[in-house]
Amino acid sequence: MSTINYTQYLNDLYGAKASPVKVSTTFHGQMNQIKRLLKNDKTALISSLLEYMVHAGTVPMSFDSDNSNINKAIINWQENVNKGLNIDIPRGLRSFTEQYFRERWNSSFIVVKLLWEKVDDYWLPTKMYIMDGSSIYVKNNGFALNGNKYFLGNPDNSKNKGKPLVENNTTSIIVRKPFNQLYNKYPTPYLVRKGALYHALFKFKVLDRQAEIIETAFPYQLLLKVGTQEAIKRGVGPSQEDLDKIKEKFQNQKKEYDEHNYDKGLIGAFAGDVNIEELIPDYKKVTEDAILKPVDKNILYALGMIEFKGMSSNREEAILNPKVLIEEVEDGVKDYTDLMSEIMCQIKERNQSKHKVEVQAGIIKTFLTDTDKTLIRSWFDRGTVGYKSGLENTTGLKFKTQVKERKDENKEDLDKLCYPRKTQNQENVPDPRDENIPDDKKPDTPESKNYKDQ
Repeated sequence: MSTINYTQYLNDLYGAKASPVKVSTTFHGQMNQIKRLLKNDKTALISSLLEYMVHAGTVPMSFDSDNSNINKAIINWQENVNKGLNIDIPRGLRSFTEQYFRERWNSSFIVVKLLWEKVDDYWLPTKMYIMDGSSIYVKNNGFALNGNKYFLGNPDNSKNKGKPLVENNTTSIIVRKPFNQLYNKYPTPYLVRKGALYHALFKFKVLDRQAEIIETAFPYQLLLKVGTQEAIKRGVGPSQEDLDKIKEKFQNQKKEYDEHNYDKGLIGAFAGDVNIEELIPDYKKVTEDAILKPVDKNILYALGMIEFKGMSSNREEAILNPKVLIEEVEDGVKDYTDLMSEIMCQIKERNQSKHKVEVQAGIIKTFLTDTDKTLIRSWFDRGTVGYKSGLENTTGLKFKTQVKERKDENKEDLDKLCYPRKTQNQENVPDPRDENIPDDKKPDTPESKNYKDQ
């Protein structure tokens, strides 16, 4: 019979001293912890919520100038930026937008490198990418705001010295730290600042402890039960010598732990008369939901999925209300719009142009409600919202594609062919039995009048 290490078992079961939960005090130490967290997110919460925030914030951007040639150049740049940078890097501004938000809620150290080329007589940043914030180092020999020097890699590493990030005629650098004061050398990562990292590390400890107890207890459970009458009848029970060893180990364990319930029932080491059921753990207690529920709630609080106490109008709203998360995504889109405005300003300066390029972010469709869509429709019917914005900001359809389809349909007289039958053409005549009539069907409103009369 195999020797059973009861000391190790009882340590695992009743709580050997664990290392403390601690968030690193340095930026690069924090980034090492965040990378391990996101590589295998045992919280089953943080990665999913961050992905949701990234996808929500990745909105289309529109650029407009009073010069048609600049507009054409910007549209072409928007569609082809990073073309040919590498086979695994998509072209187009959308991919860059997504990378911006990933870095914002990862390291929160946004360092953009722009490589400039002349395209059709315009200087444009044809290559533009987000650098790994966790690999950036900062040095400042004084206390001046303009004294920060940025390096890719550690400049104090003698073996692999970091390279300084410098600007020249064909290269420019933009640095943003969205959650810190201007005088901070290093940013505080989003997950650290919100407290999510600490609670994630705490949950990791609990989960590791649970797994350790269960994985350790199963083999001991199998070994301790071989001394039953049924096992002995089958000829697989332990010998008297084995049982004596079991008794001796439990007696030694009793001296170390002054807890009589550990070996209660062990009357003698006789085959078929070994009762040590109390050593088999109650897995329900180990895996109880109540153990991790407060931790999960704190993670949701940290990421803005639960509104702060006292701010909600009712109890149900306070349970799960992502207002804080929504505000963070909206603020992220505003910061990204400011970044694009800075790039447009650099384009204007490098081309010595007098024409300003206005930047506008699209609507965050994820947060749109049916009421919002009805309101946009109402503004459209009143002539406030354009066709393109009204369509593309509320659906996944492309306006240019729809215009082309409508032209083709007119050529084929599909408007007449597919005109609704009289039994169904009732859009501008509401049902008198309806109590809640939508705005687009109310009599004498611009919306209902825009429908074609029968």
